Amino acid sequence: MPEFDFESVANQVEWEFFLFKLVVDEEDVIFDPRPGTTAPTYVTRSTDDGRTWSVPVRLHREWTGDLRNMIVISKGTVVLSSMQLWNSPGRHVMLTYSSKDHGQTWPRSNFIDLGGNGHHDGAVEGTIVELKGGRIWMLIRTNWDVFWEAFSEDEGVSWRTIRPSKIEASSSPGQLRRLKSGRLVLFWNRLMPTGWKTYPRMGGLKSTNSPQWSSVAASASREELSVAFSDDEGQSWTRPVVVAARNDQVSYPEVFEVRPGTMWVTSGYGKLRAIIHESDFLPTNRAAESPKP
Repeated sequence: MPEFDFESVANQVEWEFFLFKLVVDEEDVIFDPRPGTTAPTYVTRSTDDGRTWSVPVRLHREWTGDLRNMIVISKGTVVLSSMQLWNSPGRHVMLTYSSKDHGQTWPRSNFIDLGGNGHHDGAVEGTIVELKGGRIWMLIRTNWDVFWEAFSEDEGVSWRTIRPSKIEASSSPGQLRRLKSGRLVLFWNRLMPTGWKTYPRMGGLKSTNSPQWSSVAASASREELSVAFSDDEGQSWTRPVVVAARNDQVSYPEVFEVRPGTMWVTSGYGKLRAIIHESDFLPTNRAAESPKP
C-alpha cells in the first residue's frame, strides 16, 4: 500500500478523482539537501469514487515540496501547481501540469525560475486560482518578504507575467481559493506577528546558524495564520484577521468550502482544525491596498 501526500479534485461532470505525489517506492525518496535528492510526483486516477485506482504515472522525479492545490477551471482543464528542486545553485522552481483529457496526459508548463541559492530558496509552493477573465493567478512563496505572482493566459500551459505581488508574507506558503460567493479568500502567514516591528531572520550568505537556507535572510514567521477576502479579483483585500496563533507555528493551511460561506480550515503544522464563516468577516472596512501586517 503506497504512502501518499495528496491533493484531489472531483470533476463536477464525471466525478473523476485524482491523487498526486504518491510515494510508490520509498527507495526513490532522498531528503538530504544535496544533488541527487528526490521526492517524485505521481498521478493516479479513479472513476469509481475511489474504490479502484489506475497505475500511478510519474510526472517528474525531482524533489517536490508541498503541492498547494489543483483546480478545475471553467473550460474543464485540471491544473496542478507543482515545483522542483534544482542544483548548481540549489533552488526551487515552480511549474504547472494541466490535463484536458480527464487525466490521461499531463503536459507541463514552462518553469518559473526566480534564482536563489539554498535548500529553501527560489520559487516555492505556489497556490493557484482562476480569475473571472479566464487567467490563472499564482501566488508563490519566496524569501523576499512578499508573495511573487504569476499569470497564465492559456489554461496553465505557460506563465509569462511574473513579478512581485503587493502582499507581504513570510517564507511560508499560502492557500488561495475561490468561494461560492465569487470572492477570493487567502490564508497565509504574514511577514511578522501582529504588533511586531522586526522579526528574527534565518538564512542568508552571512548566516551563522542556517547558511544553507537561502541566499538572503528571510522571515520564517509562522506563529499567526491570517485570512483576508477580495471581491475585486485580488486588487484589494479586507484587513487581515488572525484566525489562529501558536507559540511555534500554525502554517500550511488547507481550505475546503463545505457549503456556501462555510470553510473547514486545517494546517499542515500546528494541528489547526477550524470552521470559518465568511459572513463573520464581511462586509467590514476593506483596505485600499493589498494586505499588510
